Amino acid sequence: MGIIVDFAQDKEVWLREFLELPNGIPSHDTFARVFQLLDPEELRLGYQKWIRGIQPVLADRDIVPIDGKAMRRSHDRAQKKSAVHLLQAWSVKAGLVLGRRVVAGKSNEILEIPALLKLLSLERLHRDCRRAGLPAAHRRSDREAA
Repeated sequence: MGIIVDFAQDKEVWLREFLELPNGIPSHDTFARVFQLLDPEELRLGYQKWIRGIQPVLADRDIVPIDGKAMRRSHDRAQKKSAVHLLQAWSVKAGLVLGRRVVAGKSNEILEIPALLKLLSLERLHRDCRRAGLPAAHRRSDREAA
């Protein structure tokens, strides 16, 4: 939560344009209590709805890198569980993560790209994925993608 407080402190002047902050920026404990009350599924659905709402703005000349990440310290040696692997799409234009999916191990990241693009309504990027080495069974021709 400390990083959220740091961000809020750095952006306090801007945040005050939208929020009343009579006691200043809330502490990390306050942010933690708020986040504990949020329903993760509702938050995910709300975020997806918001991303779809801003997509028309992002679609014009945006670059969307697709990247796989292993979550540090997410493994459990005692339970013989490997690290959690995520596949995420990043908007260069907006500077934010558009979406992410948990994948079953690092080797399956590339197979999840079409599902992530579909989730984000970014199917137009299949052509770029094909050029990046997406396996033939998971790609479409230029005519199909257009």
